Amino acid sequence: MRLSDILQSAITDIAVNGYNSEITINRWLMRLQNSLKNYSAGLPQARSLIDKSMTNEFNRQFFDFRGNPTSKFLQRNRGIDAFTLQRLRPKAQAKLQERIIQNANLIVLDRDAAIADTLKRFQGWTVGQVAKQALTKTDVKEQAETILKPISNSPANFVKRLRVIDQNAKMVAAVNDVIANDGGALAMTWHQNWSANPREKGTSEKTNHKQFDGKTFIMRESWAVKEGLLKKGELPFYEDLGTTPGHEVYCGCTASYDYSLTALYRIRPDAFTVKGLKRIGKS
Repeated sequence: MRLSDILQSAITDIAVNGYNSEITINRWLMRLQNSLKNYSAGLPQARSLIDKSMTNEFNRQFFDFRGNPTSKFLQRNRGIDAFTLQRLRPKAQAKLQERIIQNANLIVLDRDAAIADTLKRFQGWTVGQVAKQALTKTDVKEQAETILKPISNSPANFVKRLRVIDQNAKMVAAVNDVIANDGGALAMTWHQNWSANPREKGTSEKTNHKQFDGKTFIMRESWAVKEGLLKKGELPFYEDLGTTPGHEVYCGCTASYDYSLTALYRIRPDAFTVKGLKRIGKS
């Protein structure tokens, strides 16, 4: 029997006979639990769902299936050289696999929680039920749909859950961090995309990071700061912002990075020390 059929049979039985036996209720709970587990096992595996979604995003954002850097990647990493690109590719792919595994585990836990919540809803409904209730087929169906809200009869429900925790955005942000830190980025420019993201309507400007949009922040851990060529200037260091693009739930922001002192001077001349200005011939 299908999951919904078993639940409707349980509702009909209890509506007719009432909560008259704990043994009967436990029998229905066991049948429902087994049916829920079988239903969940029949869904596409969390790992394959995430693997496909995140790998496609990785190929679009960073390196294509041939291993060549995408135009998006090159636009976000201004001044990065070809040797550094090839050196960073394995690290970027390793971070992708790490995020896939982490998030597949989250979805498995999410499924388990949905099953537990459904059983809890059914138990809550059974309490106080009296015998010989006149429930129509429509009544039974509607009650079953209410109890099954935590777990949908469509596999797409779990795909939607992936979107809710912004798996792809977090993966992109994590890979960006690896590339920027290991690749020698000097500064990060914040690009805020919330106004084009319908999921973020109604949230505050602070949550959507509008205050950071278009601003370039020097990276305190960069080699140029350590050598005394750059300082934070008029803006805080990137590491002092308290957040990073794409890491927070529903954050659709992205980042671009500068690797060249000369290019960075055109954007943030205030961040150069006297020593830094001499290095680029601007003193």
